Amino acid sequence: MRVYVPFRAVDMGGPSVFVRKLAEGLGRLGVAVDFERARGADVALLVIGADPQVLLELKARRIPTAVRLDGTATPATTPRWRRYNLRAFVAYHLADAVVFQSRYSRFMVERFLGHLGDRPHATILNGVDLDRFHPDGPRSDALTRGDLFAAAVFRHEHQLRPLVQAMGRIRAARPAATLAVAGKVAEPLRPLLDAPGVRYVGPVRNDDLPAWERAAGAFLFAGLNPPCPNAVIEALACGCPVVGYRTGAMEELVGEDGPLAPHPDDGLTRFVSGDPDALAELALRTLGRGDEARDAARARAERLFSLDEMCRRYADFLAEVARRGSSIVPGLAGLLRIHRDTGGRTARR
Repeated sequence: MRVYVPFRAVDMGGPSVFVRKLAEGLGRLGVAVDFERARGADVALLVIGADPQVLLELKARRIPTAVRLDGTATPATTPRWRRYNLRAFVAYHLADAVVFQSRYSRFMVERFLGHLGDRPHATILNGVDLDRFHPDGPRSDALTRGDLFAAAVFRHEHQLRPLVQAMGRIRAARPAATLAVAGKVAEPLRPLLDAPGVRYVGPVRNDDLPAWERAAGAFLFAGLNPPCPNAVIEALACGCPVVGYRTGAMEELVGEDGPLAPHPDDGLTRFVSGDPDALAELALRTLGRGDEARDAARARAERLFSLDEMCRRYADFLAEVARRGSSIVPGLAGLLRIHRDTGGRTARR
């Protein structure tokens, strides 16, 4: 089977990392991935969305097409959320099949892009290299098992402020505890990093993350409505228990009984920070569990987040899409229906 993926993996962002990992994994299964030519492909996989010209070429060539979607922009993300979603919207309604990154991803897509209908679909959680992200290996000497770690691209206050505020409560019980914050931090948020017990370590290469996650006692995550964050999966694979909020796909990743605090808002129309006291309480409880919590985190990663298993599921699903063939009718009918029902807007509210 040959899979056409019209996507250039040119940076270290989430989609680029995913495409590289998937291409390598499919190659190990004997599936060829072509980033340049649609001609001769058995099936195409769109990552998030695609140029309309590419979609029209795929339809003209009758190449069965699946689109992989994580989530969507919302009114909380930007006032121009409909325009931001446009490419994903078109790809979603023209594709023959859909892959969702999580059950929450499907909820978001159907809420803001329209209903799936009866097209083939699958929910495939992201995978991680369980040999590289592993509890055994070098550890950063900057952290101890009584410390905490957080890594993300911190663009919004709700991602960082609850972590910093929680550290005040945590240090009341554990005065020596520190929080190491890694990643890019938006300039307006930088003053938050001056809080006692918080140390900013700057961007950390993906290859160096395991050393930090092996050393820390817990990984703090306050993102609102994450569809399937790799940072959470990588931490779990390193045996670093994740403490966060019950929002987005976090329950799917960390578990229904995991250390997740309730969140006061659905985050679809506005960004609201979570309760730092609840986060601190769960973090202290998790630190107190020690190796038991670490072993449980690794066991969950082994059960759910194998990169090889993720690639196998993609290979099986794409083979089924190829077998079914391409049909222009469902996609165009979907576009016309949504266009009619929304009065020309790009999505139903």
